Amino acid sequence: MLPLCSYPEAPDLGNEDYLVLGLATCFVKEEGELQQVEVIEPIPSAALEAIVLGIPTSYRMACAVTLAEALPNGVPTVPSSLPAAHLCDEFSQRVFAATRTYKRRPSAQELIPLGTHRE
Repeated sequence: MLPLCSYPEAPDLGNEDYLVLGLATCFVKEEGELQQVEVIEPIPSAALEAIVLGIPTSYRMACAVTLAEALPNGVPTVPSSLPAAHLCDEFSQRVFAATRTYKRRPSAQELIPLGTHRE
């Protein structure tokens, strides 16, 4: 049985589907100077496994949320479990893609239980 569809552009996904969002430190060049920027972006299951293994990444934090927390009513949103930061480019499409990776590999959901985070 398919989950209740709330996302016309992703009919295979539902509100309660699992997703991990990461708070990444990125750098942008503005007026010739590098500026540090905090960005929230979805983390696919393979990248989460690398993080858990201790492989260095740009992520300071990874937080397990539901699809509804990341896209309430289809609106890209910073969940309350993460600090305020910029959302990555193409946030919605990347959220859908990352969510599908956890549906294909449900065992990855055990790495960070829903509602918890890892620093």
